[in-house]
Amino acid sequence: MMDFRTRRDSRLAVADAILLGLAGLALATSVWSALRAHGELGSVRAALSAVQAEVASAQARLRSLAAHRSGEGERLAARQELTVEAPPTRLLAEVTALLPEQVRLRSVNLGYGDVVLVDLEVEARTAAAWDEFLERLSRSRHFSSVRPGEEQRDGEVRAAVRMTWNGEGS
Repeated sequence: MMDFRTRRDSRLAVADAILLGLAGLALATSVWSALRAHGELGSVRAALSAVQAEVASAQARLRSLAAHRSGEGERLAARQELTVEAPPTRLLAEVTALLPEQVRLRSVNLGYGDVVLVDLEVEARTAAAWDEFLERLSRSRHFSSVRPGEEQRDGEVRAAVRMTWNGEGS
């Protein structure tokens, strides 16, 4: 026999069932969300790895460009220093001081790089004057690596010669 003190209220049993169902639904939703988040974790890690690789590649490229730029800056500074040390007027004066009377310059081309390259085109009245000019260039302390180029010997000699300027301490 049940009295009113031990008897369960049917309204409470329904409420308990509803709460238990809601708790089960919340648990199922939580499990589903956790599984979905775990699946997304793999794709996020893959995307992170791709971004890290891209950043590493960009940093390597940046270091390469910085090294290249500093190398170019040093080369530019060396060229500027050579231009101050060996202005065209000075080089032209040093070349013309070596010219024999029967030799004249047709063109002069100066190339400022790691060294100063001097390219000349000359015209000599005689082959002996041309040979004398080459001899003077070879003996000069201002120029080295004297390399004669093409020659045309039809009465007068038209020829090219390339050399390197030696610098102040020569």
